[in-house]
Amino acid sequence: MLVAVPSPTGADAAAGGPDATADPPLGAALGFLGWEGGLHVHSHMNAVDPAARGRGIGVALKLRQRAICLDHGIDEVRWTYDPLIRRNARMNLVRLGAEVAAYRPDFYGELRDAISGGDRSDRFEVRWRLASPRVARALERMPQPAWHAEGGLPLVADFEAVRAADREA
Repeated sequence: MLVAVPSPTGADAAAGGPDATADPPLGAALGFLGWEGGLHVHSHMNAVDPAARGRGIGVALKLRQRAICLDHGIDEVRWTYDPLIRRNARMNLVRLGAEVAAYRPDFYGELRDAISGGDRSDRFEVRWRLASPRVARALERMPQPAWHAEGGLPLVADFEAVRAADREA
């Protein structure tokens, strides 16, 4: 399942088809079926062009993915995300209502890409129970039950910038 958000100028709407000079998509989501622990979609990627972040595109992609799943009788989506990226934590847990199911230390091993910069690949695994009361409250922007945690560390507003500027930090 691939869901993409085209650039506003990325298609020739009058001709009803793609424009050969189209801008690249602003975002895309990619998922595939999983069976372990019950039928679900594993959302492998939900990516937004950095220049287009903060405009609701990531949420729109996830909501489209949710609609496709529900249309096909699938009521759970799972994925992992870097627990140090605050905007992803907010989108996944608050805006969408997903729940952390597990902490996966160094889940992907060492990633030497522009985003991870060779840092550890610790991840939270989340489960998004698409028809749950928690998700319904989140999508309606209603308050969630209070969260409680012992200890922990505050998240840096832009950990990716810290990672890029000072890997040792």
